[in-house]
Amino acid sequence: MKQYDLGPNGAMIMASDLIASKIDDLQRDVDNVNPDYLIVDTPGQIELFAYRTSGPFFVQNFNVEQKGAIFLHDGSLVTTPTNFVSMALLASSIKLRLNLPFVNVLTKIDLIEDKIRDILRWSSNIRSLEEAIAKQSDGESYTLVMNILRNLNITFIPTMRKLTRGS
Repeated sequence: MKQYDLGPNGAMIMASDLIASKIDDLQRDVDNVNPDYLIVDTPGQIELFAYRTSGPFFVQNFNVEQKGAIFLHDGSLVTTPTNFVSMALLASSIKLRLNLPFVNVLTKIDLIEDKIRDILRWSSNIRSLEEAIAKQSDGESYTLVMNILRNLNITFIPTMRKLTRGS
């Protein structure tokens, strides 16, 4: 931040761009270590990484045998049916942008123990999620959430169910 005279947001944007500019150095470091698995935690918020040109550039040009993305669903943000669908929309958008195999992971479950059962039910039973949305929303909000949900059903709900079963 000091070197480039940036605030917090500008620094996160710069970090996303710098990671792409350092791809050769990063590739060399990873090749030297030759790990069985490598997890790259992107700088700042995923939206900054995924929606700037530098993020997809890095994903496409970083040379590893297999690539995938992990989307962390903050447990404290998915405790209502509408927020659950909203996060599913963001995850689907990131998946589309990065064009990688994708794993959805529910985090911070220790903070939402009283809601885990609902979230698991929503993620594995579309009817249950629709009913919960109907109880929470009405009018234009209900219509919007239901339209989004119906379009996400194929890509999101089965993935979340597989990841959370038995957790």
